[in-house]
Amino acid sequence: MVNEKLRIAQHEAGHAVVTLALGVPLVRVTMTNTKGFSDHGDMSNLPEPERRRRKTILCAAGRHSQIRWNPETKGCGCDDDNKDIDAECSFLETYMEKEGKKFHRDTFKQECLDEAEDLVAKHCVSIDLLVKKLLEYGALTGDEAAKAIGWQNPQFSQMAKKYRFRFTAYALFFLAGSVVAFGSNSDSYVQLYIEAVILVPLFGIPACVLALINRDPLLKLLAVGTALLFGFQILYVNDAGLSTEALNLYARLFAASCLLAPLGVFVGLVFSTRKSRT
Repeated sequence: MVNEKLRIAQHEAGHAVVTLALGVPLVRVTMTNTKGFSDHGDMSNLPEPERRRRKTILCAAGRHSQIRWNPETKGCGCDDDNKDIDAECSFLETYMEKEGKKFHRDTFKQECLDEAEDLVAKHCVSIDLLVKKLLEYGALTGDEAAKAIGWQNPQFSQMAKKYRFRFTAYALFFLAGSVVAFGSNSDSYVQLYIEAVILVPLFGIPACVLALINRDPLLKLLAVGTALLFGFQILYVNDAGLSTEALNLYARLFAASCLLAPLGVFVGLVFSTRKSRT
């Protein structure tokens, strides 16, 4: 007689480990006495065919994992996975037709099933480790599951790679805002000196360059704000009628924007990556 709880643990552990093996972020994996569930993160940065290929493989991994544990479980509890696999194949078939490219549905499906079986066999030790943790706790976050098998959840590393230039630009603007915030509390000439020596060469120029090569509109607004700040400072130094109060007010607004915008964007990216599901 098949131990249903152990079958579910084997099934979900297969999904989870293969998800990580494919370089896809794992959000969570859970199980009860009657059902299980695993959730992966964002794959929108991948080309459509590769995205569908990985989703088909990780869908097929569950049944291969439980069959490896007990061949008698072939077909048990796999109806949803089979529907998902067929849905992925149908979606990709439609996509390839629109692109005018050849697509052999049966060949694609079989290749994905074979790769899922190979990945399960390759990582069977990690699957067994995760099975023990699932039977013990019932539910694990993606980070906890990855840690249990000695792996790293690619969630944040993938996000950092995708947004590395954007993060760098926001970090530079954040530092620029910090410098301006400090300088605006000092004498105006001290402020100008600090910003001219530190802000322009170290933070301002690199941040503006990165802002120009990014598609992020908020970065471009911060770059415009930086240019205006320097322009106002030049006007002030040349006695163009700009008051100290006006310069300090703009400097404070600029500092607040540079400090708050990166924090808001970073928090938004973290939560969208955690919650996104394709």
